[in-house]
Amino acid sequence: MDLGNGDWLEIGSPVLRGLPLTDVLDQAFGAYRTYRDTVHSGMDSFINEVGSSDGASSPPKRRGPRPQLDEETLARLVVPAYLTGGRRPVQAVRDALERSGALQPPVTLDQARKAVARTRALGLLPPARKPSATSTPEMPTVQTTEWSDLPNGNTTEENEMSGKNTIERGEL
Repeated sequence: MDLGNGDWLEIGSPVLRGLPLTDVLDQAFGAYRTYRDTVHSGMDSFINEVGSSDGASSPPKRRGPRPQLDEETLARLVVPAYLTGGRRPVQAVRDALERSGALQPPVTLDQARKAVARTRALGLLPPARKPSATSTPEMPTVQTTEWSDLPNGNTTEENEMSGKNTIERGEL
């Protein structure tokens, strides 16, 4: 480092250790904290003044385009169509939206899916349940009966013992 008088001073560890950096940093941080606190207290009082003179504050405006279907339309069209749609509820919703004229035709399946998702988000439809990969689809139960009165008058055990395991076409 040039000292200005033509002498050069080598900056090394002993020179850096001799500098009062902690004192300088403490003073700088103290000044910053004081400045920050005065600015924040001034902003808080300004916000309180503006907020109290405004009266009732309005909710913040939602950004982006407004939804095409309002909550009443979703409850009136989407919920009944989805619940009565059978095996293809989203297509039933699409048909209901197209018939009602709530959306400009042609109504796509994607628009119907989004309407169903928004209806679920509003709590008007129950959440969708995905079948788990480990579970098997539930099969309908079949009521079993005792075959004590077969056409030949024997029980199934008697038919098996006699070797007659099948029923002839004309016996029923």
